[in-house]
Amino acid sequence: MYNDKNGTFRRNILAVSIFAASAGAPVTFAEEESQARALEEVMVTATKRETSLQETPVAVTAVSGEMLTDLGIQSSVDLVKVAPGLKVSWQGPWPSFKMRGGGVAGLNGSAVPLYTNGLAGGTSWAGWMDVERVEVMRGPQGTLYGANTLGGLVNIVHKKPDTEAFDYGVSVTAGDYDLFKQEGFVNLPLSDKLAVRLTASNTDQAPLIENKGNPEGGLRDENNSYVRAQLFFAPTDTVDMNLSYSKWDNDSMGNANYGYHYVGIPINSETGRASPFGDVLDPRKGTISGNTAAGGRTYHNGNPGTNPTGYYEVDGDFENTWQSETETLDFELNWDLGFADLTVRTRHTKSENLNVWDVDQSDAIDPALWDPRTYADSGWTNARRWTGVIDGNTGVSEGDLVDVVLNSNSDGAFRWGLGFYYSDFSDPKKNNGTYVWAYNDANDMSANYVPSWTYWDFYGSKSRAVYANAEYDITDDLTVSGGIRRQEDSGFGYRNYSADPNWCWCYYAPASYVKPVSGYTDASYYTETAEWSRNEYNDVGHTDYKLAFNYVMNDAINLYGSFSTGYIPGGASGTQILDPNELDAFEFGMKSDLSDSLRLNMALYHSEYTGLSYTVYEQTANTILSRQESGGSLSSQGLEVELLWMPTDALTVNAGLILDDTTLDEYALTESRFFEGPYNEEGGYYPVRVGRSGWFADGDTDRPVAPPTYILDGKEAAFSPSYILNLDVAYRLDLGEMGTLTPGVTLYHQADYKTMNEEFPFSRQDGYATVDLRATWETPVENLSVKAYVNNATDELYKVSQNVFSNGRIMADYGRQRTAGLRVGYNF
Repeated sequence: MYNDKNGTFRRNILAVSIFAASAGAPVTFAEEESQARALEEVMVTATKRETSLQETPVAVTAVSGEMLTDLGIQSSVDLVKVAPGLKVSWQGPWPSFKMRGGGVAGLNGSAVPLYTNGLAGGTSWAGWMDVERVEVMRGPQGTLYGANTLGGLVNIVHKKPDTEAFDYGVSVTAGDYDLFKQEGFVNLPLSDKLAVRLTASNTDQAPLIENKGNPEGGLRDENNSYVRAQLFFAPTDTVDMNLSYSKWDNDSMGNANYGYHYVGIPINSETGRASPFGDVLDPRKGTISGNTAAGGRTYHNGNPGTNPTGYYEVDGDFENTWQSETETLDFELNWDLGFADLTVRTRHTKSENLNVWDVDQSDAIDPALWDPRTYADSGWTNARRWTGVIDGNTGVSEGDLVDVVLNSNSDGAFRWGLGFYYSDFSDPKKNNGTYVWAYNDANDMSANYVPSWTYWDFYGSKSRAVYANAEYDITDDLTVSGGIRRQEDSGFGYRNYSADPNWCWCYYAPASYVKPVSGYTDASYYTETAEWSRNEYNDVGHTDYKLAFNYVMNDAINLYGSFSTGYIPGGASGTQILDPNELDAFEFGMKSDLSDSLRLNMALYHSEYTGLSYTVYEQTANTILSRQESGGSLSSQGLEVELLWMPTDALTVNAGLILDDTTLDEYALTESRFFEGPYNEEGGYYPVRVGRSGWFADGDTDRPVAPPTYILDGKEAAFSPSYILNLDVAYRLDLGEMGTLTPGVTLYHQADYKTMNEEFPFSRQDGYATVDLRATWETPVENLSVKAYVNNATDELYKVSQNVFSNGRIMADYGRQRTAGLRVGYNF
């Protein structure tokens, strides 16, 4: 049943209908179309020069802007519907891509980054409109795009201003959960050499995750705006340049940092104690069954056995906050020098982020949640009660990117390219972030907090690289190519801790402990940097290379193969320096247009990752701390198949199939979040108990013991289903003078997979399938379309992230539930 509990749904639909009726465009009738459709040539820039998709020896999926609109792809979490092998996990505000084993374990940074117009950067939630295409490149792209592209990359290519004609387009979308979205663009040619293009959107939507305790504190709502302004100038036939400014402004409630849903605590049914390998999953938040105090703290909202939190519900008192702003200024120069084409791309980017959420999801004014200690035992006077727990961070980032490419213009057998890359995010005043774990005031839950654990990290990095590539036609059918890139990275990181030595994990606090949320970026709150927390790495150089061939088997089939390397630089992680991650990858593929209406592309791949880091957890006092160690490895191999089939002028079929085997070769994780502690008569066994000097204590003898280490060699890696199938089918119906109607269905199915690398039974997600439905009416009014859609029509429940929080509590994020809406667009 669709969620239409919000009163504005009908009003939004009415607004869309009025917009459609008043579009004011001239009326024309659909013309008779040819009975035969031929496959169009798709141009991509995966090799940093424009080439035909079918002649590019790289596994690339190119998704046109029209397809993005048709399928309702408006963010990175939706792209998996059309990009075979691409997976997305979602924890906290920012989703992350995973592909060909990249991103599933132990990397120092993103392995499948998001690019915009050929430069690293962009936001997962904005910029996906007025788009020329999105290129999903699979496999390492290190020689051309540099570090952090081990699994591949996603590049959004925006439409540029056009000097030929005035153009504009608008759309309005309304849906359940109070969705109301407006989008539009206008292209203004000022002369035959100068043009301006403006693109903007505004989106509002009520939380998809409802807060039963505080309606103002849900999650996954939308309240954001986006604007992009471009100025294009072509002073001569050989020179053009484009200046682009974009800004994304978000003020919403965000998503939970560790998973919004408390799945429960795994229990060994034979002992009654918490165990990661327990055969029973007790659906509770409390660390001790039946004991709301839970050793001085509680995570109950009543009896979870009779009132469990829904999969798309939370129950807390705090108004979750996610405020984010990102600005970019881009400049691109293209100059035909005759013997070569010069392209210069530069970007200055700046972002600010504040994210705070109600981590315990408890009602801080519930008398049942009072600290079991008496007020007198606290030893404080004139104190207030602080019972809710919040978790959050702030962050700022600012820096510059430069990429210069010179590609030969020769039509001969030999072609070459040279490049230079530079990035600078080294100013610690502009690149830093704070973390806070605090208690909020039960009497004023929106302004003031008592920090119990907080720090301020400062960091910076610089990178510079030179690269070259060349290709040579040995025969008319066989081309060999090679690329090399030398990149050097430097950076630093240091941490400041809270300055007040009395700040502690406490429920009662004197007024002097109270700090406003804005204070977390006040330098007076922190100590001077301890020398042991300062780390630097200088001129850590790395050379990547690629060797490839392309063989034209006949007019319909191209075969290609490659060996390439990639890496992610080491760097500062808190107080540690991590080793670089490295990759060796093989790929063999086929690209074919088997007929005018059938395109089939395939790729076999094998990737070997080394130098992976892994997290070691250590229980300290009443919480857990983590550190990173290096030395792990994994391998990934599989087959990717893409198919485009247009058997008639009305029917279009897009399909993809991935067969994958990603295995942890050498990998280990140390556990600290589960331990079968001593029996407590009030409610059973503590899941975790801290012993002397921060060590674990044996549950029966109370002797210090080391936490267990799990050896995961040869085990399946997380987020690595053995197969993924995606299928989209659309059929256009001719309505005569009423235009055309195109219903479509998108199926996404994947096999079961682990959500964590540990072999815990609860970590496995069963295989699932989602079905999206749509119907688009191209009306008799020229360029006016109306689309109705239902996403996740079967309301499939599946995990997109999962982790173990302190004291053995399992927390998870789930994919978005069923949503429906109506979109009306004019030329957009």
